[in-house]
Order: sequence, then C-alpha cells, then structure tokens
Amino acid sequence: MHKEMRSVGASFDGACEPYNPGGHMGLGWVIDGIEHHEYIVAGPGNTNNVAEYRALIFLLEAISADPEPGKLMITGDSALVVNQVAGDWNSNSPALTFLCHKVNSLIGRLKGAGWIVSLSWVN
Repeated sequence: MHKEMRSVGASFDGACEPYNPGGHMGLGWVIDGIEHHEYIVAGPGNTNNVAEYRALIFLLEAISADPEPGKLMITGDSALVVNQVAGDWNSNSPALTFLCHKVNSLIGRLKGAGWIVSLSWVN
C-alpha cells in the first residue's frame, strides 16, 4: 500500500533595522506553525535582502535535519529571493549570488533525500 506523503508548510522573513544597509538583522522562519528566529548584530554586509536569504537558509537547514521527507511548501514575502532562487531574476550582487547558490544547493539536497519542494512569493 502506498503511503500518502505528508505536507509541511513553512515561511521565512528577514529585515535589517534600524537602517539598511548595515543595521541589525532579524531573521524568522516558521515550520508547521513553530516559530524560529535569529538575531545578527549590525555589520557592513547586512541588508534586508541578505536577511531574507539567511532566514530561508536557516529554514532549509532545519528541514534537512528531518529524516522523513514530504511535500515542503515554502512562502516568503521577498519577490527578489523567490525569483532569484527560481532563476527568473539575475543578481548583480556577489553576496546575493553566493546566498542564492547556497539556497539552491540546500534545495537540491532535500530533493535528493525525497522531498518535493516548492517556493512561492506572497505579498
């Protein structure tokens, strides 16, 4: 008998405050209703877009520790991150290009472990 694949809902968000670039970064992600967060002190490489990517990376790393694959449906409010990861938008920032490659590598590993991964933008 074929077992139904479980669904996992997740979302991510990030911000750089009180100024962008260079402020403190707040990262948040939710996996099946459980909230997680990280705080990164102010630094010259900190931006809203870097915060968004780092939040998604933390989310994907947390999911990769789960031994039972499923359908992972990720949403985020960063059109830039979602479209760069999908390959629809280019990046002219080496830092964001690096983070995008890291995200795609993590997604590739999840898919190799049996996960079905979707990433979509929500406004």
